Amino acid sequence: MKKQIGNYGDKTTFGGRSHRRALIREEAAKVFADRGYNGSSLQEVADAMGFTKAAVYYYYPSKEALLFDILSYADDQIMAVLDTEIARRGAALEQVERIVSAHVAWYLLHPNVAKVVFRDWSELSGEWLRIQVARRRRYSHLLREAIERCATEGFLPDGAPITLMTNFINGAVAATNFWFDASGQESADAVASAFGKLAAAVLSGTAHASIP
Repeated sequence: MKKQIGNYGDKTTFGGRSHRRALIREEAAKVFADRGYNGSSLQEVADAMGFTKAAVYYYYPSKEALLFDILSYADDQIMAVLDTEIARRGAALEQVERIVSAHVAWYLLHPNVAKVVFRDWSELSGEWLRIQVARRRRYSHLLREAIERCATEGFLPDGAPITLMTNFINGAVAATNFWFDASGQESADAVASAFGKLAAAVLSGTAHASIP
C-alpha cells in the first residue's frame, strides 16, 4: 500500500512540511538526473518513494514546480557557500581559486541536483525561467568580478579576454559532474581543490602566454 503524506500523513515518520518537501525534492532530483526532466513524470517520482501521486501533488502542483524547487534549493546552497568565500580576505587570485573549488565541491557532493541544474534548467517557462536565467547570470557576474579584480591587482595582462576566461572556467565547472566517478581514485574534495588551483593557473599563466 502506498504511503499518504500531507496534513493527514504520519508526522512522526516524515517530519514537518519542509522536511517532506525535501524528501520529494531529493528523490525527484534522482529521477530527473537518471531519466531527464522530459523523460520523467510525477508518477515516477511518487513510485520511487512509495507514495501516491496525490501525496506528491499536495506539495508540488506540477512537475515544473518541482523542477523550480530543485533549482532554487541549489541556488540558495551554492550562493551561501560562495558568499562565505567572497567575504574572506585575500588576493583576488586566491579568491577565484576558493570560489571555483567551493563550487565544484558542492556539485560533486550533490551529483543528482548538479545534473538537473546544468541540463534541465531551460525546461522552465515564464517567470520561473526568467528567475533562473537571472540566477545564472548572477553567478557568472560573481566569477567575472573576481577575475576582473585579478586584472586590477596585476595578475592578468592588459587586454586579457575576461569574458572568455569566465566562460572557460564556468564550462569546466559544469563538466566535472558528468565525468566524475565517486568510486574512482580521486575524492570530490581532491578534484575540487585541483580545479581551484587549475583556474588560478589559467588566469595567472596568461601573463606568460600569447592569447589570440
